[in-house]
Amino acid sequence: MHSLVLAHVSDPHASVGGPLYGTVNGVDRLDLVAGSLAAMGVRPDAIIVAGDLVQSGHTEAYSDVAAALTRLEASTGAPALVVPGNHDHPLAFLTLPQSASVNRRIVHIGQTRFALLDSSSGSLGTAQLRWLAQQLSEPAAGGTVLVLHHPPVPSPLPSLAGRELSDADELAAVIAATDVRLILAGHFHHSLSAQLAGIPVSVSPALSYQQDPTAAAEQVCGVDLPAYSLIRLDERGHSVVSIPLHSSEILFTSHSRNVTAVSTLT
Repeated sequence: MHSLVLAHVSDPHASVGGPLYGTVNGVDRLDLVAGSLAAMGVRPDAIIVAGDLVQSGHTEAYSDVAAALTRLEASTGAPALVVPGNHDHPLAFLTLPQSASVNRRIVHIGQTRFALLDSSSGSLGTAQLRWLAQQLSEPAAGGTVLVLHHPPVPSPLPSLAGRELSDADELAAVIAATDVRLILAGHFHHSLSAQLAGIPVSVSPALSYQQDPTAAAEQVCGVDLPAYSLIRLDERGHSVVSIPLHSSEILFTSHSRNVTAVSTLT
């Protein structure tokens, strides 16, 4: 198969009436993804948006989100593949041109099949799992990537206990012995690499806020560290790197060919 590069973003939580928490402008952060990709010289084959496009109750923000996604598609030349999250309004979400007016569908990018799923209720449900099984009954030349909001694996953080997909066992049974190569999700507001029945799961860090992993077990603490994932998928497997949207202090700069080990720069 031809290698694919995916920009995997999640949880912009766009709002109306001012920035969320006084700081977070989800639409601006979608625009920052476009700028970030351009600065790196990366032209992805698809933009994966794994749910919670708007903050709960802020349905008027969908028009601005649609415009931002259209700008992102224009700047990268790649389609935006969107799925709903638990904050998304089930009907207003369907007004996004990028949703194609459906909450689940199949999209092919090259030889790879993407199954875009609706876990906005916290589960996939019997009917959707039956639909997925039917779609997977015939393999795709480049395999299949599942995209949903709720990760089908638990977070190791105590504050997120029980926040994973509630029918993950049923999903595992459906995708066993199929061509599913990778599962992409959001929701946790922290990056995560895991496996479901031997299939890799990659959770993107959020555009809105990150969970502070050092917070007390009974607390959910959000910090302003927006980021997304850049994924390469080819016949050998996949690789994932987290890309921050806020700049950090630069310790050194050198041409990549001259860097053999960090110790040589000290």
